Amino acid sequence: MNAQRQKLELIEWLVRVQDIDILGKVFNLKKQAEIKTQSAKIKPMSIEQFNKMIDLAEADAKAGKATDMDVLETEMKNW
Repeated sequence: MNAQRQKLELIEWLVRVQDIDILGKVFNLKKQAEIKTQSAKIKPMSIEQFNKMIDLAEADAKAGKATDMDVLETEMKNW
């Protein structure tokens, strides 16, 4: 059986499932698969990269390129 056929069978089965426990387990499996996929994409940065990002952030803050937390919270309320 190919992957497309398996997906279709799962979809057809899932549409008929009424048991909330089974749905919860399937949903948790989906979340775990998404986390695993995202984790595989994340690559740790070097200490040099980390320090460079800190330096850039500090330079932006000194240059007034940062948004004050109070201003940001006010803006978020209006989204």
